[in-house]
Amino acid sequence: MSRIYDTLSEKQRQIADCTERQVIVKACPGSGKTYSVAARLEKLLLDWDKRHQGIATISFTNNACNEIVHYLNQESSNDFISYPHFIGTIDSFINHHLIFPFGHHFLKCGRRPEIVGTEYNHWFDYDVSLTQYRGIRPSYRDPNYYFDKVSFNIDDELIPLRPYENYHFGKGEWDNQYKTDGTLKKRIQDIRDTKFHHFKEGKINQSDANYIAYKLLLEIPILAKNIAARFPIIIVDEAQDTTQIQMAILDRINQESLDSIMLIGDPDQAIFEWNTAEATYFIKKYESDHWHSIDLDENRRSSSNICSVLNRFFDNNMQSVSASKDCPLSVEIKEHDESKQSIQEIKESFLEECKNQNIAYKDVAIVFRGKRFGVQYFDLHMDSNELDFLPWKPNHYHVRDLIQGRYFIDSGELKDGYRLIERAYHKLKNPGLRYISRDFIRDQYQRSDYRTYRAEIFSLINLLPSTENQTLSNWVTEASASLGQNLEIKKGNGSRHVSELFQINTIQSLGDYKIDTVHSVKGSTVDAILVFLRKKSSTKEYKNIIISTYRETDSRKRKMDEEEIKIVYVACSRPRKLLWLAVCEGEHKSVWEQKLIN
Repeated sequence: MSRIYDTLSEKQRQIADCTERQVIVKACPGSGKTYSVAARLEKLLLDWDKRHQGIATISFTNNACNEIVHYLNQESSNDFISYPHFIGTIDSFINHHLIFPFGHHFLKCGRRPEIVGTEYNHWFDYDVSLTQYRGIRPSYRDPNYYFDKVSFNIDDELIPLRPYENYHFGKGEWDNQYKTDGTLKKRIQDIRDTKFHHFKEGKINQSDANYIAYKLLLEIPILAKNIAARFPIIIVDEAQDTTQIQMAILDRINQESLDSIMLIGDPDQAIFEWNTAEATYFIKKYESDHWHSIDLDENRRSSSNICSVLNRFFDNNMQSVSASKDCPLSVEIKEHDESKQSIQEIKESFLEECKNQNIAYKDVAIVFRGKRFGVQYFDLHMDSNELDFLPWKPNHYHVRDLIQGRYFIDSGELKDGYRLIERAYHKLKNPGLRYISRDFIRDQYQRSDYRTYRAEIFSLINLLPSTENQTLSNWVTEASASLGQNLEIKKGNGSRHVSELFQINTIQSLGDYKIDTVHSVKGSTVDAILVFLRKKSSTKEYKNIIISTYRETDSRKRKMDEEEIKIVYVACSRPRKLLWLAVCEGEHKSVWEQKLIN
């Protein structure tokens, strides 16, 4: 019998033992669902005798996948997770089994597709000289700018992948994309045309990959049959974060008579709906007579005091069975006036309380809603994506590659730094070349002596000055002299320090405690957490969202309000022992106390 299985509770064993073909598990925070997934997986693997068929275990983050592997490796000496099995993110599953081998059939590109718009594969194929400014905000006219910021839904409609303010035109244009004569508005049509133009060159973003995978399954039915034969058992962790298209892909594969499929998640923790994910599809299956449902309502993480607060968010009934169950620390709601001084005072009081309770800083997190809060109150770096349009001149994007690549190398991220400088190397040798694909680099490998090729890139790296404590203009001046080439940036942006433009990791470790957004700590566990909220959420004032008499009639706005509360809920469900919620002064404190404590 599985070693992990022996440590499970009776409720967790329902997951490992279940023999129903379609199973859906609704799991509360801290219920050990990922551990239970590992137990089910190990139990299945111990008896596995199929040589070329495997189990696909899918989650939505690399961290969750690594956690499952960790549990298996910790409890067993066997190397289970290898061919013919799969463990990884849903994106990697879709890419490796559908997009990379078959995506070119849909794209008509004649080669393997490439995912662009990722952190180290920036999308620069747009002309910022076409930028118009309205006040301090840019209004882009070049539709290429939007390529990695839009995709398509299951009905082939163009959809935004980021909050509306990232598009520099009104949300009304997204809500109503058609003119009175039934044709698409020009801006929407231009963006659609741009998408399909780059599709023919094999360029797609990850949301496009999901959309194309779904279309492939419809157009080539044998693909779904082949995947179902290859992976007759599928387990999906964090299934509440599936998009409509991702769930449709799973449904299409499931139609080919899988031996079993299990979906595990918590719809109350679905906080990626801004990225087209929707817990609705999970809930429909949970409520369906065609799916066998299991409930995990034992919280093995948080104290009874914290669980009591969590239950009041959504009228749940989870019970604490954690080692910290009887921890006497009360949940505290603090008040700030949105000044830096008051926020810093609360932070210091919280850290002092952690010290008094013998909670190590490595087990402490301070989180907030939105990256700009961290920039304004904790002096964290601005996300580099928000600064894309500032310093870089058209047709000089190799300058950004050189600076960011050198910055990464100086920060110890050697692989990513090398990759960026390699792209800059080719742009320097080929003036006017704006985008470097993997196929282009692969072709250069084949045409060159590899040792000589690598030596030239390392020589370029060694010529670049250090970025440490450098302003952008000083670095560009030094690099231009060292390379013997005139590197250019836009005027008026050179006073910024290089470290302001790029960041290796959003999480900032200050004195060993972590400061970051709520989204970044989803799925993690700490001993103590301080959650900062401003007066307004991204939609409206929190006090108006949470008062019992408030009812939003607009369905889209109501959905946004629900997600705002879920974001706070996720943050509050992270700690074992100590939870502080810091809200804006005035009525907000009393409203939160009424909802969660009184």
